[in-house]
Amino acid sequence: MTRLEGRLVLPRGVVAGRLEFGAQITSLEPDPSVSGPYLLPGFIDTHVHGGGGGDTMDGAEGVNTLARFHVSHGTTTLYPTTITNPWENILKALGGVQQLRAEADPTLPDLPGVHLEGPFINPKRLGAQPPNTLG
Repeated sequence: MTRLEGRLVLPRGVVAGRLEFGAQITSLEPDPSVSGPYLLPGFIDTHVHGGGGGDTMDGAEGVNTLARFHVSHGTTTLYPTTITNPWENILKALGGVQQLRAEADPTLPDLPGVHLEGPFINPKRLGAQPPNTLG
């Protein structure tokens, strides 16, 4: 069990106290005499291309770099996001995420899947995306 003290960010507001947890929270103890850092749930990022010099499109090494950057800022779950690119580049990015998921490194954020931003965009409605479509 891990025990932390600080300002707990809860649905009802910020409360000074203690938090105890293992795989899940086992106790919350309000205590107005406690001071310390803010303690809040981890962030979930459902659309992240890169960070810390790493990019989803760079495969396992790029995803590892961006994941380490984001976990250091409180992101506990993220979906590496592809950009519209030739299909072989998309497959490389997917393979990189698959490799990291298989390694199950507990120091990385959870990687439940990938956000496929492209090439699944209507070729007549690309916006800022390049014209690398499947059709």
